[in-house]
Amino acid sequence: MTRQMRTGWLAAGCVALGLWECTQSAEVKVLERGEAKARHRVLIATESSEFKAQVVSTLLGQLATAETYVKVIDLANVSSEPAAGYDAIVVLTRRLGWKLPADATAFLDSTPEKGKVVLLTTYKMKAYKRDDVDTVSSASKVEDAAAIAGELGKRIQAILGR
Repeated sequence: MTRQMRTGWLAAGCVALGLWECTQSAEVKVLERGEAKARHRVLIATESSEFKAQVVSTLLGQLATAETYVKVIDLANVSSEPAAGYDAIVVLTRRLGWKLPADATAFLDSTPEKGKVVLLTTYKMKAYKRDDVDTVSSASKVEDAAAIAGELGKRIQAILGR
């Protein structure tokens, strides 16, 4: 097998793996906590994974107060949520090929109030930083979910002015 053929097969395998990974995530069910007319409104847009579910569960516990409404949605549906209706927005997503998925990028690019956004990106290595929003980068290790949720919670509380 020539070097070009090996490279071609390797590239095809990587593309197939990437497509497989993209199709494996189940849709996140909409979840709402608190009163819709609460003083503070927080939107959490996430993808489906065990790690992200743990982070979201911990965040819900941290944000559970009478004055905070929290809505959790699937990241694929984030463009249908008006960002203006929320005081803080948390986006939990993975990076594929060193990039964010198109739905996350489109939402972040179109949100005018970047100061109310906290972005969590997950990948196996190398931190990712987006200059226009507050970014946390982490590997998807379930044992680190509580610590990551704690960090996100601090950043959300700062946005809410608590």
